[in-house]
Amino acid sequence: MSVPSYVTLLDRVQQEHRSKPSAIFHYDLVVHDLGIWFWCVTLSQEICIEYLQLLCSLRRPVLRSGQRVTPTDLWGHRMTHQFKAPCCLCASTEGYYTECFIYPAEDGPYAGEHVAGCASGRCGYLSMYISHFYLHLNI
Repeated sequence: MSVPSYVTLLDRVQQEHRSKPSAIFHYDLVVHDLGIWFWCVTLSQEICIEYLQLLCSLRRPVLRSGQRVTPTDLWGHRMTHQFKAPCCLCASTEGYYTECFIYPAEDGPYAGEHVAGCASGRCGYLSMYISHFYLHLNI
């Protein structure tokens, strides 16, 4: 199976963001191609299956109180929950899940918005919809 190049994947991420701005695309290691990053999180091993299914169907990280985790707190949320940032395109060559870094963009067209980007700066992955999901889609 041939793995698409970074350039091809980057082009497709941009095309997908233009056509489906209600989804965050990242590298899916199961299909070795782009997939939708779902905002699923589990709080502990003792959570019942129905609650986990509800969280996954909502596709967003939440606190125990049910409140959504803000984009500012997403990166820290990883430390206390079973939650992963989107998978970087670097995973297409590394062969394992490579988390992106979630941060506020300081300049460029997304200045002030939280984005997910390649932590190493190698592949150029950037997802600009982290803040968009939180502020506009209410999911």
